[in-house]
Amino acid sequence: MDTRTSDDIPRVKELFIFPIKSCGGVKVQEALTTKFGLALPSNPQLSDRRWMVIKNGRHQTQRVIPRMALIQPSFVTDGILLHALDKQQHLVAGLHLVIQLGHNDAHRIGFRQ
Repeated sequence: MDTRTSDDIPRVKELFIFPIKSCGGVKVQEALTTKFGLALPSNPQLSDRRWMVIKNGRHQTQRVIPRMALIQPSFVTDGILLHALDKQQHLVAGLHLVIQLGHNDAHRIGFRQ
């Protein structure tokens, strides 16, 4: 006889997708499970850790640059909007990436500092 109550059953409280390795996550209400991990239902190419920051041909990580955790992505119609705030919550950088469906690359559209 199973003596567990409904309080004993694990439940998902929140879902996050981390589209860019070593950057912040995006809270979502629902997600697809794909071979790449969790993905945005409206755009499966926006999946967990599918993208990364590259400098001089090498990927960048929080291990080397801890402040990458402050980069906060958000999903927009045509891609991902990245922004980073300083300690006073002022915008220090903004970057709009367009994710082209069917391609494994992203294009920088604008940068402000």
